[in-house]
Amino acid sequence: MRDFSYAIGKACHVVWRDAYFDFDRNGGAESEREDFLVNTYGVVRAVGEQFTDVVSEQLPDGDERAITHIPTVLLVHVWVMEEVKTQPRVETLG
Repeated sequence: MRDFSYAIGKACHVVWRDAYFDFDRNGGAESEREDFLVNTYGVVRAVGEQFTDVVSEQLPDGDERAITHIPTVLLVHVWVMEEVKTQPRVETLG
């Protein structure tokens, strides 16, 4: 298994293979999704043997929601996104 621990705590683009579910297996070629790649963007919070957790939202009180639990064995790529190096644009409404 590849080590994706470098991504913990960083904003990332995570690419992973879709897992099979019972409702996906209806026979026929369209149900075979081994090349069906999913793109998830967020902060990687944990990388474990079974699951990698990616958080899409952080609330003002520091709590998190919209956590995607990706089976670690299905990870294809994890890219750390570069920080924006420009000053934020500030506008006053009114």
